[in-house]
Amino acid sequence: MENTVLRNTNACADCTVTVTFAMPEELLSVNYLRKKARLLMEVLDIDPSDIGDLEMILGELATNVVRHAKGSKFEVHIVVDRPGKQATITVIDDGVGFVPEGVPLPGTPRSATLAVEAGAGERIGGYGLPLVRTIADMVDIAANEEPLSGMTIRAMKNLQSLP
Repeated sequence: MENTVLRNTNACADCTVTVTFAMPEELLSVNYLRKKARLLMEVLDIDPSDIGDLEMILGELATNVVRHAKGSKFEVHIVVDRPGKQATITVIDDGVGFVPEGVPLPGTPRSATLAVEAGAGERIGGYGLPLVRTIADMVDIAANEEPLSGMTIRAMKNLQSLP
């Protein structure tokens, strides 16, 4: 992405643009991804409100990987389908994985085992996936097949308008 310059997006009015990032599983990756994705979407003339939503989706999914996956790296695929007026963000990690139905909701009292490690009371955080599900028009969460391990989360958003 560093060496890519997109110009004259009118020539790309009927195209699909795909960008892939391979990132180390560290917090600095989240900020980098958000900045590069925003730049890409601005160059593609995506509506500012959609850019904000997509940046939030990307930030939440990447942050979840960095904080919870316990892997070493992750990939992000951003696909902007201009003719279909959709954008899809896919995040693939090599971590320990999780069961989506087993993730406690925000505000859920901590279990006895967590209370010892993190203090008693309500769970702080946990808004990432519910927020992504609210903003996106479709979210798909799946465990990766062996030998990869980890998870793949795909979020698709219909775009308001494109020039």
